[in-house]
Order: sequence, then C-alpha cells, then structure tokens
Amino acid sequence: DKLLNYVGKWNKMITRMNDKGYNTTEMETVVSTYETDLMSIKDAINNATTSQEVKTALENAQHIRLTALSRLEIEYMKSLLNYIDEKAIAQGYQVDVDAINAKLTEASALPVVDKMYEEGEMNIWTAIKEAAEMLKELNKKVKHT
Repeated sequence: DKLLNYVGKWNKMITRMNDKGYNTTEMETVVSTYETDLMSIKDAINNATTSQEVKTALENAQHIRLTALSRLEIEYMKSLLNYIDEKAIAQGYQVDVDAINAKLTEASALPVVDKMYEEGEMNIWTAIKEAAEMLKELNKKVKHT
C-alpha cells in the first residue's frame, strides 16, 4: 500500500500541471503503467509460498517504483520544456532546447539503478539531474528576456 501512495501524489501533480495548461499525457501513461505493474507485484506477494519469493517480489516492487519515478521525472521535464520551447526558440535558445532534449533522450536510454546520484557514475539519476539543471537555466533565460 505504501507503493500505491505515490500514485496519489503523482496524480495531484499531474492535475495541477493540467490545470496550468501543460501536456501531461505521457506522465499519465507512466502512472497507469506503474499501477498495473504494482498489481502484478501484489499478486506475486499474495501467491508467494516462501520468504525468498516474498523478498524477490518486494525487490521487484522497489525496482518498479524507481523505474516509474525516473520515467515520470523525464516526462515531467519534457512537459515543462514543451511548455516553454516555442518561446525559448523564438528568443534564440534553440541550442539549449536541443541540448535538454538530447540529455532527456540519453537519460531515457540509461538503466535504472537503485542508488540515486552516485558520485562519478553516469546513470539515469545523474542524467536526470543534469537535464533538470539545464532546464532551470533555460527557464531563467526565457523569463528574463
């Protein structure tokens, strides 16, 4: 049930973004997939006959959560970028928009690891963090122009 708590939190964020005019279709897909995957995990736990099967199911649940979280973060940033990209491009920031899109594409291709932001290791979390920093800087430029 703790893993399902994320769904409510994510759906609130999606609703707020929708209300502001952001396209959240891909974020909604991530949450829906997560819910479906969790049902499979619940079944695995309920049908487990050994402690090892329960442990494996719980480990799978953690990986599913991290995968959903990473995909949600990527889709969240894509939604934010899509919201400002026309204005950014019109103001001469095409290179920045392209760089952020490239970083998000790179992040999407990286495997999900269980530790966030490991020092010196290029993984999905560091790529997401870099994309977020790039997006933040672009947003500042667009707002101040």
